[in-house]
Amino acid sequence: MHLTNYSINSKNKGVFQFNKNLDEVDAGHKRTFTSVLEWIQQNFDDGKRKIDKMMHQIEQIIVRTMCTV
Repeated sequence: MHLTNYSINSKNKGVFQFNKNLDEVDAGHKRTFTSVLEWIQQNFDDGKRKIDKMMHQIEQIIVRTMCTV
């Protein structure tokens, strides 16, 4: 049986913060990728540059993965 951190932590009602709806994408333990990018941009002086660099690296991983296929 495969258990993710989410499935294990969701049993812990005291600490685990559930997201109730899509309006709360920036709270709780399950966040959207967009909310993480927004958080990086707001909390780092060079957030936009960090996001651009990270997105480029993700694109390179995807391209290299597709090349191996």
